[in-house]
Amino acid sequence: GAACSIRSVAMAVEALTRPEMVHGGPPEEQASIEAAAGSDEVSAVVLALTAETGEALRGGQVCSDRPALQALQNVVGWTIGGYGTRPVPDSVKTKERDRLNVLLRYRQPPLEEGKPPTVAMYDYLCDTLFGVPMRSVGPEVVQPRYLNLEGQEVEPDWMEADWEAFRQAQGDRPVPPVFQ
Repeated sequence: GAACSIRSVAMAVEALTRPEMVHGGPPEEQASIEAAAGSDEVSAVVLALTAETGEALRGGQVCSDRPALQALQNVVGWTIGGYGTRPVPDSVKTKERDRLNVLLRYRQPPLEEGKPPTVAMYDYLCDTLFGVPMRSVGPEVVQPRYLNLEGQEVEPDWMEADWEAFRQAQGDRPVPPVFQ
């Protein structure tokens, strides 16, 4: 009942404020992790995760900053941490290359000034997972230049799903993933 919920809140708040609970993450990040542990956002997530109401928790969001993830793991013990889950340098290079290839090959949303480009995956997934036919985008679509990994400006050659060709080839029946 209410006493259990109040007890959960008290335990969660106590856990967030105990310095000895900050045990994960690199030593040079401990101050950031402690600050994140005391934030309203992490506190709210801890309260939701430790509530004894018996209600299912679904659809919540957690700040993806490394200190916040680490603070949350330090308190509850079973969520992903902020420092042990990030990719190694080789994986980062592969991800950068793959993201650039998607930016250059598949239709993307318009650029927002002062922000890095959003990498829209929809057409890429339609192509690679479901084998949906692709077509070049029309001349009305503005294709901005991007910097490649060597810092050179390059022009994209965007494609998008050709749903008319897909319907003609498939009819109305569902298509299983092709996992190419």
